[in-house]
Amino acid sequence: MNSGYYVKGIGYMNKVKLLDFIPGYRCNSFCIFCSISEELRDKNLSSEKAYLLLDKHIKLYEPEEVRIGGGEPTIRKDLPNLIELAKKSRVKNISIQTNGYMLSYDEYLEKIVRSGLNKVRLSFRASDSNSYRLITRVDNSFEYVDRALKNIKKFKLKTIVDIVLLRNILDKLEGIIDFLSIKGIKDINIWSLWYEGRAVKNTDTISYLFSDASESLKRIVIKYKKLRIKIMYFPLCVLGKEFIKYYWNPADEECIVVTPSEIFELNAESFMNIARPKKCNMCKYNKRCIGISKEYIDIYGDEEIKPLT
Repeated sequence: MNSGYYVKGIGYMNKVKLLDFIPGYRCNSFCIFCSISEELRDKNLSSEKAYLLLDKHIKLYEPEEVRIGGGEPTIRKDLPNLIELAKKSRVKNISIQTNGYMLSYDEYLEKIVRSGLNKVRLSFRASDSNSYRLITRVDNSFEYVDRALKNIKKFKLKTIVDIVLLRNILDKLEGIIDFLSIKGIKDINIWSLWYEGRAVKNTDTISYLFSDASESLKRIVIKYKKLRIKIMYFPLCVLGKEFIKYYWNPADEECIVVTPSEIFELNAESFMNIARPKKCNMCKYNKRCIGISKEYIDIYGDEEIKPLT
């Protein structure tokens, strides 16, 4: 008999590589593309419930890594305690998914490193102050993150940077990666725009054709071969099968996501509002691809989608 933990709709689960723990959705940034709905922002666990829920699922899954996200986890006063819990539970890698604003403060970063933090997933928006402010709608947000990058390097934390590709940075992507490379960043994830939350309200200014983005992405992976680049949430067919080694498959994470309201396994079937045109059934990589946002098809149609064989 499987001695793992039963998750509704999934079945019995044993050990996982990653426990993605989301104790709440509040944030100190106001990004124009954010996929979190206003309704979700009100879902936040108390410190006591967050601690108990994290403790329970660390024991159930014995993950190699715990990643605490949100929302923005650094605005929670209990974050050091949650990190310390993971450390005491002998979790090998303890990370946060963050916009980096609070990491610009030396004392704060030192505090959570002492608690056990050894890895950072940093959301990065642009390589200049004005573009950063327009995207985040936070004054001096670029300056905060620039200082955060220096502090992260000082504490020698393993760092992965996430970039959400928007229309107004398509032609700036190489400059952004140049900037990050100079800062010593080697791992970069480039995300497609996800059509939920604020992103739906701002499609007129931030959306783009996959085919337009694919040209920039192809140049990037060719130019920056020494970097570890992953391409996330783009249909594989717009890139071509020669780029499959750069393509992110959620199932590769071996990840369980724990939120204030649900628990689920991260895979291609766990995403909402996804469409798969009939022609996707003819694609060799159909099960590896997460599909296409229904809102994207409403705006641009599916003519770009061409099955790979």
